[in-house]
Amino acid sequence: MKLYHEDKLSIDDRISKYLPWFRSENDKNLQQVRIRHLLTHSSGVIRDGKTAHWTT
Repeated sequence: MKLYHEDKLSIDDRISKYLPWFRSENDKNLQQVRIRHLLTHSSGVIRDGKTAHWTT
């Protein structure tokens, strides 16, 4: 947030802009993750994954 307030980045920037290793050509959802998503814990990662561990 400090960098945001200093106008050094936008919270709507993609993570891969600052972390090149975060790019994934195979995963289009990963390419869309933005700083805002990580700050709000809404990066699109499904809590339960492919199995419902929380319900069993």
